[in-house]
Amino acid sequence: MNRKMKNLKPFFLLSLCQISIGVMAQSTLYSSPGTNGNWSNAARWSNGFPDMNKDAVVGQSLLTASKVDIDFECRDLTNTILAQTLRINSGVTLTVYGDLTLSRFSNFTNNGTLIIHGDVIDNLGSVKLLTIQGGVTSVSGLTFPNITID
Repeated sequence: MNRKMKNLKPFFLLSLCQISIGVMAQSTLYSSPGTNGNWSNAARWSNGFPDMNKDAVVGQSLLTASKVDIDFECRDLTNTILAQTLRINSGVTLTVYGDLTLSRFSNFTNNGTLIIHGDVIDNLGSVKLLTIQGGVTSVSGLTFPNITID
């Protein structure tokens, strides 16, 4: 190996590390240590707000309902809330460019507009309830065992 190639080796390895870190940092997690589950609170999101290129994961540590209170978009949305409801407020649009994955005991209420370009995935059994109250829902590839439309 010539001297110039040897000198480039550390830069090559550093570049590989940066690529790996960039890939790992793409998933965005939602956490709600406080009493307010509003998605507009930037402090509640790790790695910044999700966008059409980032995933959003809503965790099971929430003590209050999780509220989509601003127009919001993400690549994939995974809802692992066990006892509370993920709610889209009236006048608000949630756009999921990939798949919406729900845990077995997920509650999801749409009072606004929900657009899913991928599939709705029931990850661990029967989804408890999907309620659509005067909202607009557009899903390609919808399979749901229990839907209530008010």
